Amino acid sequence: MKSSFVFFVAMLLVVLSCDKENVVLNSAPTDRLVFKDMADFDRTYIMLLEKSTVEQLAQWATEKNHTTLLNTEDPSLENYSSMLKTMLNKDYEFQVGDNIIWFNEGTLYSFSKDQESHLSELKRHPEKCTKYGAVTSTAIGAANSPNGRPGTAPIQWNGLNAQNQRPFSQQTYQPCGGTLGNAAGNRKYVHEVYDETYSVAPGPVYYSHLVLRIKLEWKGSGSWKPAGEQRRTTVSVSGWAQMIGSGLPQYFYNINTSNDCYSGAWYVPIVNAQHGPFYTEPPFWQLNMDGVINHNVKGDVASNAWANTECPNCSPATTLLW
Repeated sequence: MKSSFVFFVAMLLVVLSCDKENVVLNSAPTDRLVFKDMADFDRTYIMLLEKSTVEQLAQWATEKNHTTLLNTEDPSLENYSSMLKTMLNKDYEFQVGDNIIWFNEGTLYSFSKDQESHLSELKRHPEKCTKYGAVTSTAIGAANSPNGRPGTAPIQWNGLNAQNQRPFSQQTYQPCGGTLGNAAGNRKYVHEVYDETYSVAPGPVYYSHLVLRIKLEWKGSGSWKPAGEQRRTTVSVSGWAQMIGSGLPQYFYNINTSNDCYSGAWYVPIVNAQHGPFYTEPPFWQLNMDGVINHNVKGDVASNAWANTECPNCSPATTLLW
């Protein structure tokens, strides 16, 4: 009887050790943000959009003790907004209710809390994971858009299309509160309108955010990269936007705002929209924008300042920004 009991215990240990080899345990604490539902997620996204600058987003993440991806160099996140990158933790996760949501290459995957201990193993095979939704970041071209419609771009198309840009050679720089100095280098102002949409089941339900993104980039021996110099920018634009095929009305906007002593990208919201399944394929944004965007690096020579009143790189050229 004793030998039988010893044999049973030995076999039980063997089985348990085999199970442990097939499961990658993840007992480390997580700092993922938790949302009641996707409507709560969207409200937070809009709140972060109103913060508008990288410095403000970083401060918010710090207050949440959150390992944001805001400053990540992952090229797969290059086209996505700072708001989304702020809301993802170092593991590309957030939580909705009791579900753990993982962002991977534009797709949102859902895992139950019971699966948390072996997430690392499950993520190795995303094709077997449960799809929760998707995220797309779409630049709205002023001309030569993928669908051939000026001032439009289809939803669920990822790409960059920023004709409103101006390269220049920086001469000097004086950060706010600092001293004036020489700062020669290749720089480029970039003004782009883009839509970031995330769709989630059931429905699906779409949450779309049409945004004006204002950037400064620099170039060394390689490609253009985000620049960190502080700038002053004023935006005075108006127009309308409509998502054709969604059943949503035409939105009219009039934006007058400014930002001083900021670095990184600045986000100016145009339209936040929520809608159900599309009935026209493919749906697309149609946009009209007129006005001026003034942009200059702090302390640089006046000739490098840019009053963006038309699309300089469109073919044919247009007196509208978009």
